[in-house]
Amino acid sequence: MISVDRPTGRIRATLLFWLCLLAAIAWAAWIAPLRAATRVDILNASYGLAWMVLLAMLLCGFVVAEGMLRRRRKYVLLRTAPARLMEPDQAWRGFDTSCGAAGFCLILLACWQFVAPTHFATGGFRLQPLVVAVTCLPAAAAMFTLSHRRWRPGLADVAMGLLTCGVAGVALLFLPSRPRELAERFPLILNAIVIALGVLVLFWVWIHGVWEQQLDSGAAWTTAGRLRGLAGRFAFTTALMALAAAWLMTVWPRLPQVAGRDAEIGRMTAGIAGHLLLILGAMLSRRRWKRSAFAVIAALAVLSLVGFVVVRVSDFVTLTR
Repeated sequence: MISVDRPTGRIRATLLFWLCLLAAIAWAAWIAPLRAATRVDILNASYGLAWMVLLAMLLCGFVVAEGMLRRRRKYVLLRTAPARLMEPDQAWRGFDTSCGAAGFCLILLACWQFVAPTHFATGGFRLQPLVVAVTCLPAAAAMFTLSHRRWRPGLADVAMGLLTCGVAGVALLFLPSRPRELAERFPLILNAIVIALGVLVLFWVWIHGVWEQQLDSGAAWTTAGRLRGLAGRFAFTTALMALAAAWLMTVWPRLPQVAGRDAEIGRMTAGIAGHLLLILGAMLSRRRWKRSAFAVIAALAVLSLVGFVVVRVSDFVTLTR
């Protein structure tokens, strides 16, 4: 049994985490070709989905196991040495850094699934975002739990990134199954991502206001108070990602490799709504944090909205002639 009170036990716990991670990667690399069809895109997507599930299970499992061992240690000390209950718990050596690296890899795998949408025989286009949501959201909860146990801004950043990917995955679940051609489907994907990220910008603005009570004379004294200090930085990052997706959605029909049309009324309405949500989030962020960078994002979002309307109206007029 691994003892968290011994230095060797704390090292072995982290080594066990990496051994399980390498075994999971090897197993996924072996089993994915057996489960996938002969199409290369389905094969690659299957690799990524299998790795995401195993990585999230390991991350959540080890965080839960560490919590159980911490509670067991306190129970034993309560019975044997109550005076030692006030001593800080010793973290598994290298465990927080390892979990941060694993969480970052999970973010990269989620982004891979977003940029390479694949239609499966079972689940269609919804299988990928479903797996992203059910893996990233619990992993984000695990990273937030680690941040609560031992505050590290890097772990909180990874947790926020996982939460962002999970929310984007949920948004993609509401997309229709048609069209199946990626040249026509990508504007829908980008639109859903813009809306999800715009909602998250508003969420971080709300969090920053609500969690002001977690400050004591301006100093954070709880994990929520510390997360409040990161909300502005992550709202800015999220707004930038939403702006990039909005601009790509705007110019998508005019890309040389696409050369298509995107002029349906429903898509136009959703695209305008996504832009307006981003503009609202940027302006509220500008008001909250007094940073001119948010005003620049709002101005660029307005330009993207104008370009979006011009391109779609032009396509609509062309198609109705």
